Amino acid sequence: ILILPAHLPCVWQNIEAASDYSRVSFQCNISHNEAIAIKCEHTQGILDKIKKLANLKASSDPYKQMRAIKEIYEILLELASIQQMEYHTSANKERLKPVLEYIEANYASPITNDTLAGISGLSVSYFRKCFVAVFGTSPMQYVQKIRIEKAKEFLILPEEKISNIATSVGYRDVYEFSRAFKRQENLSPTQYRKLFSIGN
Repeated sequence: ILILPAHLPCVWQNIEAASDYSRVSFQCNISHNEAIAIKCEHTQGILDKIKKLANLKASSDPYKQMRAIKEIYEILLELASIQQMEYHTSANKERLKPVLEYIEANYASPITNDTLAGISGLSVSYFRKCFVAVFGTSPMQYVQKIRIEKAKEFLILPEEKISNIATSVGYRDVYEFSRAFKRQENLSPTQYRKLFSIGN
């Protein structure tokens, strides 16, 4: 979605496949001199409202002006909500960066939500919500993923014992490691090694 000042000259050009676009002009006294781009993954709701505006223009409804204002405000509210959500996601991602660095450096050691929340400076419950919102997975699931990815690097080396790999990436024993590995990869560590080991 692009919001452009009325006086800003612009040229539309499709750089990929041909596509349609809708344009809505607003007559208002807002002082703003820059274009605003808002990335929307699901634009159908906004497009439906824009179509309603186009239909209202040709309508004989005596209340069409009021209905149009309602639709415009709903569009602007939705765009503001999207922009605010994007800002919070970006800010939280930056705040969680030290957490990712800690996990990367300490995946072989015991890691808890309390420890990670302390690094982020957030409460445990809010930290978990932020982490899931930004990365689409819980902190502990992320830790498991990192551990399994590290284990895969060792498993392709045929001389490394699986029991040693298990403890070196943070698991108490080979049984806990095997369960976690199969849950993520749909293969046991032994099966993975047979498929991807160097020299096979």
